[in-house]
Amino acid sequence: MPGPEELAASLTDLGGFFAWGAPTDGMAPLVQELQEPALPRRFDAVRAALGRAGGVPTEQVDPRMAVSAVQAGLVSRLWSVALGAACLHQWVPDLRATFLRCGTGARNPVPLATTDPARGCPVTTPDGAATAISALVLRGAVTEVTEACARVGATSRQVLRSNAASALVGAAGTLARSRPEVAGLADAIARTVLTDEHLATGGGYGDDGSFRRRGCCLYYRLPGHGLCPDCVLVGRARPGTAP
Repeated sequence: MPGPEELAASLTDLGGFFAWGAPTDGMAPLVQELQEPALPRRFDAVRAALGRAGGVPTEQVDPRMAVSAVQAGLVSRLWSVALGAACLHQWVPDLRATFLRCGTGARNPVPLATTDPARGCPVTTPDGAATAISALVLRGAVTEVTEACARVGATSRQVLRSNAASALVGAAGTLARSRPEVAGLADAIARTVLTDEHLATGGGYGDDGSFRRRGCCLYYRLPGHGLCPDCVLVGRARPGTAP
């Protein structure tokens, strides 16, 4: 495995959602942040931020939009760290909520760290990396975050699974742009993880090679946002309520 400092520096150098580290000062256990009252507070803070971004009062922001944003932000961090570590260091860190700490505010990207940087497994092939990511990340904190947001935030699991699928594809694309030499590997791993039964209903690739979600993230309801490029609603008449 790479040394903790080497892994943290390498991923953090990629910027944005890839930032990673072992120090946990000022962070809270992720399992705590996925429970009441911490998770509703996070929803409320993000809802207020979305209202400011859209120039509307907080009460006009659909609460489910905030739940969707919280979940998407957290799972994007998890996918980015996992794919970056797998593609650049042949290592998949154990990203189960038990071992993770995160920032407590509404800031995005959410600060993320581990209490045990030695936990994880080496990988040598794309299939091996996908298997490890499915076990330690998808069935780890990605599912834990998604289930908590669905339960506490009363938001459709289909919306949240679609967020997770879209975030995985987005993380692979961002990594490919930053490190073109691993673009093919990142894409291969992401496509395999997308076939996992815990994620497959969230979206997939069409005959034209483009990814399409199977649920809407709800962001189009924010003034000035519009539809995401991979939205299930692209090309359809916009309904009164998102699926």
